[in-house]
Amino acid sequence: MVERFTCEVTSVDEATPRLQLAGEFDLAAVDIVERELAPVISSKPAAVVIDLRGVTFMDSTALEVLTQLNDTAQSDGFKLWITGVGGELDRVFRITGLDQVLPLVERVPDPGA
Repeated sequence: MVERFTCEVTSVDEATPRLQLAGEFDLAAVDIVERELAPVISSKPAAVVIDLRGVTFMDSTALEVLTQLNDTAQSDGFKLWITGVGGELDRVFRITGLDQVLPLVERVPDPGA
């Protein structure tokens, strides 16, 4: 049975939305993430947190979404933090070299940092 993917938008603080992802982050989930991200990005946040703690699988399309989001953060001037990267997800980021490119953090820094 395929695990249902969810993407819930919560917040760290007033200026920092958090997207909590759970399940298999793959091609089938990309539209869900992009649909939830669109209003978040258009609201001109100071920062965005992507929480991957609940993600059980990630494929190359998920990595592409995160890479594009990182590019958008740099061009639009908001901070991006990706948390909850452990176990197999950590291995995926290391194998692809994206651990050296994406802002992977254990804890979300103080938004003023």
